[in-house]
Amino acid sequence: TVRATADGFATHTYGSRNTDGAIAADLDADGRVEVLLPTSDRRRLASVAHLERETQIRWTWDLGAELRSNLTGVRLEDGGIAVGAATADEIRVWSK
Repeated sequence: TVRATADGFATHTYGSRNTDGAIAADLDADGRVEVLLPTSDRRRLASVAHLERETQIRWTWDLGAELRSNLTGVRLEDGGIAVGAATADEIRVWSK
């Protein structure tokens, strides 16, 4: 059953071997799980939350170039999370 949708996002591109394009975690420490995924143009990552019967974009992270990798996430010892993503020019890491 579809509970909510949001346009403008894509977890992978057709024909790509990079299919791990989203991470689900409590990204803003509010006790709710958000999904981190790329925008359709693959130039930004967005945190998207499900609220009742709608979605809400919590924040976006500009990559400065097109995403070229899977998203990688790990839980840190302090309970936070670190996320990595790569463009053609660099690897970026975000941690909370």
